[in-house]
Amino acid sequence: MIWREAITRRGLLGKWIALSAVLLFRRRVEGEELPFELASEVPEGRTLQERLTPILAGRTPRHERVTLTMPPLAEDGGTVPLQLDVESPMTDLDYVQKLYLIADQNPDPLVFSASLHPGAGSARWKLNIRLADSTRIRAFAEMNNGDLFVNEVEVAVLVGGCG
Repeated sequence: MIWREAITRRGLLGKWIALSAVLLFRRRVEGEELPFELASEVPEGRTLQERLTPILAGRTPRHERVTLTMPPLAEDGGTVPLQLDVESPMTDLDYVQKLYLIADQNPDPLVFSASLHPGAGSARWKLNIRLADSTRIRAFAEMNNGDLFVNEVEVAVLVGGCG
């Protein structure tokens, strides 16, 4: 016996939207270049120093161009919102090439990394991260010319979110 579902306009519209989203995502992944890559060229190692050494590469980052906005107190370290903005025209001559988020006290300090190109249009990210404990968060932005910029904030965590 074949089970049949009554077709409604709402049900049909929902299935059409879901199928369109899947096909659009698949086309973008297979056929078009995306303006960024998540977790690309991740520095090796898991300690704070092992993560920082390849990012810094002997450079002293300047405290300019990067804005990191986070709540100073996170009740639940399992989901801590943040906004990362980098001042850049995102042109072929001046763009953010790589972004890194480091949480000093996490078991793996590298929380987020991305590689960008000028087609991204802007270097603005809103995301939620996990924090194991109260810590300093540092956002590094490496420009296409090799300049390195940083901003850092301290966040107090009441309940850790990393296991």
